[in-house]
Amino acid sequence: IDMTDMDNIQYSWNPNLLDERGDIDVVFMNDKAYVAGWYTHANNYSEPFDSVEQLDVTTQQWSFVDNLNNGGGDQQYVGLNGKIFAIGGETKLNQDSAATEVPHLGEISTILDVVEVYDPNAKDNEWIVLEDMPQALFRFAAAEWETGEDEG
Repeated sequence: IDMTDMDNIQYSWNPNLLDERGDIDVVFMNDKAYVAGWYTHANNYSEPFDSVEQLDVTTQQWSFVDNLNNGGGDQQYVGLNGKIFAIGGETKLNQDSAATEVPHLGEISTILDVVEVYDPNAKDNEWIVLEDMPQALFRFAAAEWETGEDEG
């Protein structure tokens, strides 16, 4: 979607992702889009992917980058200071397919308190787990917020 001219919004087809994905989020940085998201019909919406895909908008080619250490759905991704942060999310627990009632969310999911960071310009280009958050989060919104040097 090109929304640079709000009076003339343009839609176009782009190359398909390498994997079908649900619960995705996207970060755009340095002419590349990074997409991660996990649950699909292919695995009965139960096992999260840990893979991350990158679209080079110049060449219109998708490729995989390093896998996350903690795959999960409903994570948020933000790009800040040239790095990508994966925040929170959920993983599914084994589910009883014979159950007749919908279980409580806590019985089917584990909420994550994990933050990982990826530096596309680093030599090793791998996701690194940072210190856990004080509270686990999923299905939330996140945005970049630069602070001054004196604020940390």
